[in-house]
Amino acid sequence: MGPAGPQGPTGLSGHTAAVVLGSSYFNVATGNNAITYVGVGESNATENKVAIASPLDGTVGAFRVRSNLAPDNGGGTQAYTVTLRLANASTALTCVISETANSCSDTVNTAAITAGNAMAVMVQESGTGTPIAVSVTWSLTISE
Repeated sequence: MGPAGPQGPTGLSGHTAAVVLGSSYFNVATGNNAITYVGVGESNATENKVAIASPLDGTVGAFRVRSNLAPDNGGGTQAYTVTLRLANASTALTCVISETANSCSDTVNTAAITAGNAMAVMVQESGTGTPIAVSVTWSLTISE
């Protein structure tokens, strides 16, 4: 074996990111702007019962939401307004699933987060119609 060659240039620094996913199945009460909070595998009318802790400091973005059923289940207009909540406060990351749609996303807005902050998704129903059981899944990224 010959002598070692010169040291190469320093490589790019690493980038830390996390993908966070959640979902829950719950009954949506319609006609009263009901709010349900969704965490990971659980939903409840009380946010602190479903909030999860952020795994790292960074910037939250690429918020995406999917429902197994569209909110259109009766006369009038129905929608689910979905908002990411951090540390028990609403962020600018929000989107609306309306009428016959079953997904929405906010890939424009971002929010700062600190490791350990509580994180949950708020789903607020609007419109009139028959209450339905729905499964809502969500995802987002946290980048350092």
